[in-house]
Amino acid sequence: MNRNAGAQAEQLYSEAVQETPPNRNKLDRLVDLLCDHPRLIYDTFFAKAHKAAEIAVDIWHGTGDMKVNDRILILTVPALWGWTVMEETLCHAPPPELLETRYPQLAQQFLKLAELTLAHPNTTPGPVVRRTIQALTRFWPEIINACVSLKTQSLAWRQLYEATLRRADSLLQLSEQSNDPALQMHLAKFFETEATIFTAAPQPGGSPRSRLNLDRVPSQHAYISKTALATRGERARQQLVQLLPSSDHMRLCSTSFITATINSIVYLINLRPQFCDQLLERLINWYDAINSSEQTMTPLQSVVIGKTLRIALLQLYTRHHMSAYSGILKHKLDTLGGPEWARWQEFQKRERERRQRHEAWERSLVPPKKASDEGPHSAR
Repeated sequence: MNRNAGAQAEQLYSEAVQETPPNRNKLDRLVDLLCDHPRLIYDTFFAKAHKAAEIAVDIWHGTGDMKVNDRILILTVPALWGWTVMEETLCHAPPPELLETRYPQLAQQFLKLAELTLAHPNTTPGPVVRRTIQALTRFWPEIINACVSLKTQSLAWRQLYEATLRRADSLLQLSEQSNDPALQMHLAKFFETEATIFTAAPQPGGSPRSRLNLDRVPSQHAYISKTALATRGERARQQLVQLLPSSDHMRLCSTSFITATINSIVYLINLRPQFCDQLLERLINWYDAINSSEQTMTPLQSVVIGKTLRIALLQLYTRHHMSAYSGILKHKLDTLGGPEWARWQEFQKRERERRQRHEAWERSLVPPKKASDEGPHSAR
């Protein structure tokens, strides 16, 4: 390990936390430095990061000795830094000698803190709750991939998988209980991730294969049930669509949340085209329902949501691996209309005409065949 890097890291940390509020720029620089020297995290800084987030959670949940209202910014900045460091540590492969010992221990601490953070989302600052969900969303595929790739049957990794599974279940419960659009936006990404990795990859020649999919999980894994993961994938697809607000609540919902959810659904279709019919039908039915009355959406919502949907479907339609579903996509785009679809059709028309002119020009360069060139039997 580079001693200069260690000294620099300690200096950055000390300078950052001594300021009031803590210096976010210096903490961000510290994260970059630690990513370049990951051994520093395992030796020293994971403990600092965990402690920064843990102290904040204790105080926000009423077990600390500090008034939250007076020190909320002082607590939030290092807590967010702590989650970032923990995420960067656990979402990258550890040194081989720490794989069976130190890594599972740190991951269990991370999951325990996530449990405490999400247990009281209403008394924890929104940025920290959302950062926790983001970290879990990235961590979940990493654990599945490691359990499958390492083929380890150690008790430590089995317990780690089971603990991660419980945290994933808690996010589903949070989705059913929370009405916070910013929170739901991060949960949409979580469900999109589950729906992708817990589904079989499309047939060869279909969509680009994601790094992890259900095909990689052995049917007889020591502690992972492939059937249970497939059920989670189906549930995640359903939950993702259910995040779309009903027509009764459209005006109360953030437009950014709605457009983010639409894009998550379309992105899932892009990764797993086999669900195009199912997801597209539910998405269009939802849009038809909210678009049936002028009272459902504000004028701005109507414009933004309609444009988002049209552009997302047009991009999907132009993907080569979606050619098997071009018919249904074209039908939906014809129905939705809009200037984007009209411009694209006009562009395609001009391209066809250009190709036809070019082909005609190439044919004009070929001299016509003479009677004498038609062969020895041409005169007969």
